[in-house]
Amino acid sequence: MVTSVNIDKLIEGVIAQNNQNSAYFNTEDGTLVILTEDEMELAKVHTPVGEVPEREQEHYLTAERVLNSETWILLPQLGNGKCTEILVNFLQGNNISDIPATNDKLALLEYVRQNNMESNWKSFFNDYLRKLCIEWCTTNKIEYQ
Repeated sequence: MVTSVNIDKLIEGVIAQNNQNSAYFNTEDGTLVILTEDEMELAKVHTPVGEVPEREQEHYLTAERVLNSETWILLPQLGNGKCTEILVNFLQGNNISDIPATNDKLALLEYVRQNNMESNWKSFFNDYLRKLCIEWCTTNKIEYQ
């Protein structure tokens, strides 16, 4: 098992995820990989490696290892709804009374920009991600630095 993991490396993995891909951490060697839904689906249905385009075979084989080993753990994920929730919490925590009545993340980010709160938002969001990753490490019994 990995002796410890760098929290910043995990944060990068969490940020890199979206609706099309997910990040996985290997508890044995500390490897972090990002795989698409398509790569994972090909591995789930046990597609013969020869049927996978050559340029995609390395990712396919990694997806197979992720699926077939207990040493790979999915990193915490932030969907669009969660990011919007964090953004609203940031605005409410700053006692902003005229928060736009929207769940549109881009509109809320524009509000932050227009009110010169970008630096505070980045700090708040990074603190949130750090706490999220520390909690994930604790839950999975992984030491961190």
